Amino acid sequence: MYFFICSASYSGSTILDITLGGHDDIVSLGEFSFFNKAIALNQRCSCGTNVVECEQWKVLIEIIKQRYDSDLLAKPYDLIQWDTMAGHVIDANYQTPKYLLEKRFRSFLCDIKYSFKKNSLLDIPLPELLQSGVQNAINLYDLVLEQLDKKHIIDSSKNIHKAVSIYEQQPSKVKIIYLIRDGRGVVNSFLSKGRPRKKSFSAWKKYNLRALKLFKKRVPEDALHIVRYEDFVENTAACVKNICSFLDVEFHPEMLDISRGKRHLVNGNQTMYNRGKGLVADTKWLTELKPADEHYFYKKCGRLNQELGYMPRHL
Repeated sequence: MYFFICSASYSGSTILDITLGGHDDIVSLGEFSFFNKAIALNQRCSCGTNVVECEQWKVLIEIIKQRYDSDLLAKPYDLIQWDTMAGHVIDANYQTPKYLLEKRFRSFLCDIKYSFKKNSLLDIPLPELLQSGVQNAINLYDLVLEQLDKKHIIDSSKNIHKAVSIYEQQPSKVKIIYLIRDGRGVVNSFLSKGRPRKKSFSAWKKYNLRALKLFKKRVPEDALHIVRYEDFVENTAACVKNICSFLDVEFHPEMLDISRGKRHLVNGNQTMYNRGKGLVADTKWLTELKPADEHYFYKKCGRLNQELGYMPRHL
């Protein structure tokens, strides 16, 4: 089975990925759409070793070479799964202005396709690059499962279009976790990293509006499970039990110990390198978010935040 975590940035996808990856039958991949970039830049795996020397990924890269005649060490962007846009560690030779323009156009086409019911007149074909990317992703998932003798993968790439596309290709094998968080917490994280206020708010709003619209149109209820970040960090055991029930896997209490065992996530936030700290709730926005920013947030995003179940507070 292929399990996807879709969420806006700073919503807890990495820590949820790590937690679910503590199940004996599940392997965490992190933001696996960035696997090619991780190879190209030889980024650090969550195990602490650089990807091309990592005991897990080194073997997988060799298997890919043998099975698909694709040498990812020489041509790391062979077998790409989906369009990506890195925000921090960027491969400028790949993520060029031309690529970003083409990516934006393909995303626009996906928004058209998935905004309508399947087989309607506007259910246009996926762009060719993304069609091949879907099959590449499935092939890579299956190789990982075969290599590690696991039953399920977790991909926390966050990309809604990718998750929906692979669901429609393999509906009996895909389940999607839609992880939501109070937009004020997300925005506060963006602002604390120096991101402009307007861009911070629009990024959260755009992602969740797209998720609500596309999931409603294309993903049935039995394949979609909504998880609140706040429930996950405040009542972890109960929340993880519910997720396991949705995924049709048995809950194991040891999953709650995120420091246990090795993980091999290829992209994510710094949590994947600091699992020993355990699961710590991020509630800094309650004291850090300035009243002016919170008022602006509710002016621009308040209705959506309430639709997701988050009420305003009196300032």
